[in-house]
Amino acid sequence: VGTDEMTELLFGDAHEPFGSVFPGTPLEAVGAASPAERAVLGEAASAEALAEADPLAAYPAPGSREALRTASGLLESAGYRLVDGERRNDGGVPLSFVTLAAGRSDERVLLYYARALERIGVGVEIARTDPASAARRMLDKDFDLATLSWSPARLPGTAERLLWHSALADAPGSYALSGLASPAVDRAVEALESARDLDALAAAGRAFDRAFRHEVAFLPLYRAHLVWTAWWDRFGRPEAEAAGLPPSTIDRWWANDT
Repeated sequence: VGTDEMTELLFGDAHEPFGSVFPGTPLEAVGAASPAERAVLGEAASAEALAEADPLAAYPAPGSREALRTASGLLESAGYRLVDGERRNDGGVPLSFVTLAAGRSDERVLLYYARALERIGVGVEIARTDPASAARRMLDKDFDLATLSWSPARLPGTAERLLWHSALADAPGSYALSGLASPAVDRAVEALESARDLDALAAAGRAFDRAFRHEVAFLPLYRAHLVWTAWWDRFGRPEAEAAGLPPSTIDRWWANDT
């Protein structure tokens, strides 16, 4: 099942699939790298990343028969053959992994993912545990795949360092859950932190988006692309904010009546 079907069936289209880390913003990388992005990444980025932002652009749509056929072919070429419905290596060991859900709400999403992988013979075990134990296992990197909710800040840099910079890749108990160590990602994170104007921030953001996506350190599932609010007609908002996004969608309300 692809992410389009998943978001429709599980969330009633309240969410949408995504690929970019910064979708729909000036920080989203698209197509070939610009000169500004190349300046940020230097020689650290691969030719593939510089040529195309989406590492899966040449592959079939996720969830399609063509995608499953391609995935099966890649597994075969890697030495994992289909035996009695299971992918096994030359030593007869099945290909399987454990997914760690941060909460119960993630389990139904992982079930869709597991079913798709089972169609090509890959086993998936969903570790069901309490939130505290799940958090401990995540910090101890005791998992094969873990769910993570990530909301980039308006001025990104700090969270990206904590999650993806190589300085914390091997640090015990760090939030660098993937253990990613990429010179290209490091350069982009440092550029995000040092950006002092919007142009520099946009170039650093696009460089990070491009480099990080090509590391394939995460599997993008869905995002909340709308801000939902409920209001009572006795409340109003500043007219100056009508044309833009306010710093907070819940703090800037007041009573109109006197």
